[in-house]
Amino acid sequence: MKPHNLFFILFNFTYVAPILYVYHFGFTVGGVEASIDLSDKTLHEMLNFYLVMFASFFIGSCILGILTNGKKEISYLGVNVIQYKTTHTQKLFFWLICIAYVLVKLFLYKEGVYRSYAFDSGAMDSKFWTVSMGLSELLVMFFILFLMVEDKVNALISFVLIAVNLAHGTRIFTLICLFVLLFYFVFHKKKVTGIKFVFFGLIGFLVILFVFLLVFLYRSGLDFDFKNITFEILISPVVYESIFNQISFTKMLNFLNLGSVQFAPQQLFNDVILFTLPNVFAQSKNLLMYTSEFGNLSPLGGLSGYASAIIYFGGFYFIWYLILGLFASMLLYAANKGRFPVLSKIIYVYFICDTLFRLHRDPFYIVGKMFINNITVMLVFFLIPVIVRVLSSKRHSEDVCKS
Repeated sequence: MKPHNLFFILFNFTYVAPILYVYHFGFTVGGVEASIDLSDKTLHEMLNFYLVMFASFFIGSCILGILTNGKKEISYLGVNVIQYKTTHTQKLFFWLICIAYVLVKLFLYKEGVYRSYAFDSGAMDSKFWTVSMGLSELLVMFFILFLMVEDKVNALISFVLIAVNLAHGTRIFTLICLFVLLFYFVFHKKKVTGIKFVFFGLIGFLVILFVFLLVFLYRSGLDFDFKNITFEILISPVVYESIFNQISFTKMLNFLNLGSVQFAPQQLFNDVILFTLPNVFAQSKNLLMYTSEFGNLSPLGGLSGYASAIIYFGGFYFIWYLILGLFASMLLYAANKGRFPVLSKIIYVYFICDTLFRLHRDPFYIVGKMFINNITVMLVFFLIPVIVRVLSSKRHSEDVCKS
């Protein structure tokens, strides 16, 4: 199985399974059932969406193989594929980002994010919070880079810095790093396969659930007796993530049934560009987005990727997932046979472990901005040795002319 197909199944399982669990068994913790419409009709429509989504993605993933006459384009990106040594200037660039990250985290202390959640303290409107999230996402990219080139010291430093986000309750970046480690051991090192993959995957999943539950309880300030822990409490972080995230999805299904959603993929391009560029308008960017036409879809969980697919593609949402599967296969092909295997592999791993996950969790325009920004920075990182050589050559030529 291609790596992106496996991760696509994994990501969707984390969102679909809790929906099915709550529908069949209920959920007594946190008033989850009352927050979302899970009627028979709604669940049937959601399952139809999931089925079409899976079929479209896998068909898109196979198209490249068909176009290349069925030639096997995968070596599963084994450890020998990538060999790269970072220069001193590149390491300096990385350390400057680390220093900026630490300083921003210190400034966030005044915002109160280490005492209460950012959406409770109002810190999410802070520029320091925005920069902190951007740098955290960038460190994920560097974590992938150093892990793939076997620079384990800098990879560990990146991971530790990213884990600092747990101190203010932000789990997403650490979770993505764990996805990267899964890729590293399964596809890069090929050390975990078959039964071992299932066994260690299940154990790892339970450990992650427990650790994230501890973070949630600590951040919530709850006086909790672990003698009273139940299965529902243990899985509550995943259930909250899934249910609250998909409130917007169920509402967009209702809009789709009413015929109120148009096929407007051009609006996706407009929203990504608008959100990526600096704000030069008098009003908030969110009010200028095409998504604002559908109102406040989910005050609890934000706008999910499932809802975004309907917003921009309407009833033709399968086209989006067809393109997504094809794009993932193209990145995999480039990582195996492209002229820039190091950069191509890093982009592919970043796409399937981070971007692909966020395309289920977050609005498309946010994911688009992060992808554009981080790929741009990584391109600059790889161009640093070239820039240094050009400047050195120019300086040497000037010295020769003077002499």
